[in-house]
Amino acid sequence: MLQEPQDGIDPNQLAAATTLMNAYTGSFTFGSTVREIDLLGEFGDSLSAVAGYIEIDKRIMRVIDITLPVIVNDAWTQGA
Repeated sequence: MLQEPQDGIDPNQLAAATTLMNAYTGSFTFGSTVREIDLLGEFGDSLSAVAGYIEIDKRIMRVIDITLPVIVNDAWTQGA
């Protein structure tokens, strides 16, 4: 939160979050364990980001919390 210049913190964080979210909406995969990333919230929460602050080791940090909803297919065999 106190990085200099302070006016650069939010644009830098927004650029990083945008880069990640663009990757998640593109051809990003987790291999064969994930069916899809639920971008629009078909099964619950959608891909989203919320900016805020968090205290870590008695220091206030500026953060962006990204919700990445992942739909996992056939992870476990269902018992009878």
